[in-house]
Amino acid sequence: MIRYFILCCLLCSAILKTEAQVDTSFWFAAPNPSIADPNTENLEIVLMVTTYEQVANIKVTQPDNQAFQTITAEIGANTTGKIDLTSQRRFVVNAFLNTPLNKGLHITSDVPVSIYYEIRHFVNPETFSLKGRNALGTHFFTPFQTTFRKDPANIQGFDVLTTSNIHVIATENNTLVTFEPTTELQETSREGTFTVKLNKGQTYSMQAKGFKTNNNLAGTEITSNKPIAVTVSDDSFYFLEHTGDQLLPVHLLGTRYAAIRGPELDEAPTDVPDFDKGPYERIYVVATQNNTKIYNTAKAEQAFELDAGETAFFELTDEVMMIEGNAPFYAWHFTGYLVEPTAALLPPLDCNGSKEVGLINTDDIGLYLFIITKKGNESSFGVDNGTDFINSNEFQSIPGSNEYVFAEYLLFSDRVPTNVPMRIKNSNGFFHMGVMQRSGLSTAYAYHTDFTLSPNLNFGRDTLFFCEGEKVQLDAGPQFKNYEWQDGSTSSKFEATEAGLYWVEVFNGECYFRDSVFLVKEENPIIFWEDELLFCSGRDTLITPGPNFESYLWQDDAVTSTYKVNEAGLYWVEVENTCGVTRDSILVSEDNSSLDFTTDTCLFDYAPQISLAPNSGATFQWRGQEIGKPLITDQSGIFTLTLQNSCALVEQETKVHLIDLNELDFINAVSANNDGINEVFELPEFLSQAGLSITNRWGDVVYQNINYKGNWPEPNTPAGTYFYQITHPCMPNPLIGWVKIIR
Repeated sequence: MIRYFILCCLLCSAILKTEAQVDTSFWFAAPNPSIADPNTENLEIVLMVTTYEQVANIKVTQPDNQAFQTITAEIGANTTGKIDLTSQRRFVVNAFLNTPLNKGLHITSDVPVSIYYEIRHFVNPETFSLKGRNALGTHFFTPFQTTFRKDPANIQGFDVLTTSNIHVIATENNTLVTFEPTTELQETSREGTFTVKLNKGQTYSMQAKGFKTNNNLAGTEITSNKPIAVTVSDDSFYFLEHTGDQLLPVHLLGTRYAAIRGPELDEAPTDVPDFDKGPYERIYVVATQNNTKIYNTAKAEQAFELDAGETAFFELTDEVMMIEGNAPFYAWHFTGYLVEPTAALLPPLDCNGSKEVGLINTDDIGLYLFIITKKGNESSFGVDNGTDFINSNEFQSIPGSNEYVFAEYLLFSDRVPTNVPMRIKNSNGFFHMGVMQRSGLSTAYAYHTDFTLSPNLNFGRDTLFFCEGEKVQLDAGPQFKNYEWQDGSTSSKFEATEAGLYWVEVFNGECYFRDSVFLVKEENPIIFWEDELLFCSGRDTLITPGPNFESYLWQDDAVTSTYKVNEAGLYWVEVENTCGVTRDSILVSEDNSSLDFTTDTCLFDYAPQISLAPNSGATFQWRGQEIGKPLITDQSGIFTLTLQNSCALVEQETKVHLIDLNELDFINAVSANNDGINEVFELPEFLSQAGLSITNRWGDVVYQNINYKGNWPEPNTPAGTYFYQITHPCMPNPLIGWVKIIR
């Protein structure tokens, strides 16, 4: 069987209308708001949803948390709407460390939208750009600022913890996430690399321990066996300055970035000890490969050579800076307003961006806009709310670049009214737009852009399932000039037969584009159990065919994943997954195995020694011996034995008699004359269960009894010499001898 998954989108709509980080599925692990009490007043957490030509029906769920109340919203076309999560923030915020939580958000829409997560607080806001499928991957490094910290303090009633945090969300069950932290972690004794297992919608958070400049998680490497999304957050210095963003995976990073300096930045405060006193507007870079060279394109002498995971920074003292590397790297812009910093992940500069961005001003002070585009696009901007503030004459060239220009705007509320949606468009080409929202005493910052523009290239779902024996054909479409798949093949199509991450990079004549998909192979359902199961009388026993099937059907129409039995019989179950249906049966019997071991044991021999071991199949242990080792002794006595099977455990005593046959002395003459003395052939008491056989001198059997009671000779037995044979369960061989009857 071959399944066809078509990558190409509708040609016209995808080429003419590429939006700001547009998608229909968004995964997000929400950070702690970084204030003393996440339930404090004046704190809001909201989703800002921008729609385009169609009405959007939005659903917000937590796949691993049934207590979360699903949120639905209908947002009109060509507008920006707010979804308020504040009432359920205790379910959303990842405030607990080093343990899997059920707080992951999955936001879906029936049409493409773009979404931003906002923490709204008058002293500590931040904006997180949700990157949809572009946020999902299996390999990440974490960027952070590495030069500013302040000791913990309580400022105006707020606990200030200036430290870095990482939050991960899994998008599939049985996801293994491996972390290699670059510093000691808070609230855990873990050291070095470690792995955690997460199910769909589960999150995992960690925090750096300590508050010095080197106590940060910059360069932490994160890998996984299935797609995850990663959020970073940081309280930086001086007051409550929450910074953070959702990251791109390594395979979607670029090699060229540009950052525009914040328009109202102060020098770093001089009253804060133990950190760099220089200008604090910086671009922090994190390499993803060894021997990565990164430099300022306008000042080539400003350069770094880094290995994977290493961090460095450029001071952003000019109005704009472009940086370039010989391998993909992260670029983290640390900027702000006055002494209130904020930060955002910079989008790769080349071959991505948006032609239309929705925006809403949520504060009565105003906002800053940073716009970067290619030369030739300056005169093609428009704003659809009637305030056309973008003038082509305000664009300037970016030093070190012959391709890109930039402009920056300080917009007060008289030009961008509060809570009024507006749309910024460019009819000629793509652009990047950063938004710094002034809010109360602080700032929030994010880039409103598509971080990996790839027109006509889309695998659709991020994860695809296929069955054993099937082939999956991935089709990148016929419209590109060049193709390269993960194995180096260059066809427009790729046939996959194994699970794993697959990607294709295409060239459309101007830029390269890449998309990826994770293939998961599912086996036909297999039931793992024995043919027979024993149960204990009076107890319930659970039958479990396996936990990972989509449906179950038992012989009595029960549909549970396990089945309770308490009586013998034949039981069957039918299980199903996406690849088929399997039925199997199991015989259930009562465990009647005995745990009793004879309590009196003897041995009669010429070299007495005994080896005792139960033969019931139970687990046993003689006191003082190893489990399962027989008791070997040459001494009589009482020995303690423990027996155990699936139903019970007992302890009992066993009495052992050892007799040396060399010491036996039998009477060999019987006077059967009715005088009451020595009338019968007598055996020692310990042979009370012996068998006796008597023969005459000619070998004829004249008496035989398997349980001799001391009643021979009989009254009519003639006088003479007879021969005896004594048998007993404790003797390995019969005892033989002669006896004479005297009358």
